Amino acid sequence: MGIGYPNEIRRNIYNKYKKNNFNFKKFIHETAFVAKSSIIGEGSIIFPNVTIGNNVKIGKNTIVYSNAVIEHDSFVGDHCYIAPSAVICGSVIINDGAFVGANACIIEKSNIRSDSFIKANSLIK
Repeated sequence: MGIGYPNEIRRNIYNKYKKNNFNFKKFIHETAFVAKSSIIGEGSIIFPNVTIGNNVKIGKNTIVYSNAVIEHDSFVGDHCYIAPSAVICGSVIINDGAFVGANACIIEKSNIRSDSFIKANSLIK
């Protein structure tokens, strides 16, 4: 499931295989830091040098690219794409199918709607 963007293609393939009772493994690169209190969903891929803080929940079939940071108490839904070096501050909610571009910064307590597209280098308050 290394299909990146658009999320819709990855979501459709995932759902097709799930209908046939296929189980996906999650992949977490050895250089990524994932807090013990965090949960990574089935089929998600965590790339090198990612930092995932305490009490973060990442849904199914989500990609978190290299050097991204997802801080404490945040939620990232199913079928999302977090691009390289994106920063997601604490207590952020990113709903299903959202795309967060490279170097984007989402300020604490923000709520990103499903299937949103956040451009690279954006600051979301």
